[in-house]
Amino acid sequence: VASVKTKCMWSEHTKRVYTKDGKEVILCGQVIVKGDVAPKLSEISSGTVEVGKRVMKIHEASRPRNPDGTVHHTVFKLI
Repeated sequence: VASVKTKCMWSEHTKRVYTKDGKEVILCGQVIVKGDVAPKLSEISSGTVEVGKRVMKIHEASRPRNPDGTVHHTVFKLI
């Protein structure tokens, strides 16, 4: 369990999605952080993100890569 304090881009929006087991969840936004916030983890599958005083759960995360294989940024879709 690690805590990272960094600047980010916060985009607030509402979107309904369904989990693998058919449960409906409502995404409240996404956070984009420059670089790889968890380089030792092969997969980010859970956790929380705090923006201001609001704490949200991570629903999905992705790490788009540069042509050389390094991580460009990390995206967290939040519920």
